[in-house]
Amino acid sequence: MAGQSKKRGLGKGLEALIPHWQDVDQESASTEKDQIRMISREEVYPNENQPRKVFNPEALAELAQSIRQHGMIQPILVAKKNKGYMIIVGERRWRAAREIGMETIPCIVKEYSDRELYEVGLIENLQRENLSVIEEANAYQYLMEEYQLSHSTLGEALGKSRSYVANTLRLLQLHEPVQQMVKDGQLSGSQGRALLGISDPELQEKLANRIRDGKLNVRQVEELVRQENKKRKEKPKNKSKPKDPEVLAVESRLRDFFSTKVNISHSGKKGKIEIEYYSQEDLNRILDVLDANE
Repeated sequence: MAGQSKKRGLGKGLEALIPHWQDVDQESASTEKDQIRMISREEVYPNENQPRKVFNPEALAELAQSIRQHGMIQPILVAKKNKGYMIIVGERRWRAAREIGMETIPCIVKEYSDRELYEVGLIENLQRENLSVIEEANAYQYLMEEYQLSHSTLGEALGKSRSYVANTLRLLQLHEPVQQMVKDGQLSGSQGRALLGISDPELQEKLANRIRDGKLNVRQVEELVRQENKKRKEKPKNKSKPKDPEVLAVESRLRDFFSTKVNISHSGKKGKIEIEYYSQEDLNRILDVLDANE
């Protein structure tokens, strides 16, 4: 009907593919009031295997304000574990309740296997579209490997096209730091996919930073990737003069000392030493090596 928004659901549903899965929202809705328990906030804790890892601070603050004004209208779903109650569905509500200092939280206690805990949390997040595109890709990969699903079968179950599933999974081919930038929202999934045209990890990360800082749109990213690949193809292969054996020996000593790539270049009486590092942690390690030998 005109005027009605199309609801994005799970297609035929993952319950058709995954045995023993139950519709959490329907079951929660039919729960009798005396099955809702008020549990101390300190006894409730997040599921470390929850697919969703990033929580928007602003959205969390808005939810906390809503709970402060109206209370927690919908209880969270938990499973009894040895050290307390592990959250199955409702970690955002638990975090918001913690922000405003709620002492007890309305909960529904369910019994699930470890596999079912992951499945229910994953499906709930996919239904609510709360996952980042990288978390979504990791979730798709888990389902495909765990249940031997094809792109088409998974896409049909999720109400998404086969190409959407395939393109989302392609983001896991990005260099790890670039994946993190997509996960953090510094780059969009479309920008990340465009960067897959760059195979060199260091260049890919360099361009990712340039895209983020320059706020380039997807078309600009695609053009940037095209130009970089064109330059690499056209770049003449310089026949460099072989390095002096003594310079190579010094490079080898420094490489062993710092446990990283070291390059020495010189012209006439002057030159430079380049020591490579690949992350902030790697730089700190190199500085620790220097400090230890002062």
